[in-house]
Amino acid sequence: MSGLGTGTATAFTWRWPYRLADLPMARRPTVAVLGHERDGIPPEALDLLETAVEIPMIGTGASLNVAVAGSLVLYKLAGFV
Repeated sequence: MSGLGTGTATAFTWRWPYRLADLPMARRPTVAVLGHERDGIPPEALDLLETAVEIPMIGTGASLNVAVAGSLVLYKLAGFV
């Protein structure tokens, strides 16, 4: 999952990303793949992913630090939000 466009920080890239708010709690063992902050995940690895998570951004920032984005996604997958 990597960048999907201006105004979003994307923890993962896929054709049909979940918005972070709509991401359900993980019900089975789950692997979160985080891409490089600039280059994302290599295209050959994207084909192996089941889904992506998009984190909407408000304001002038175009991206989040990968550690922050990963933390938000893992917190949501754990069911704490």
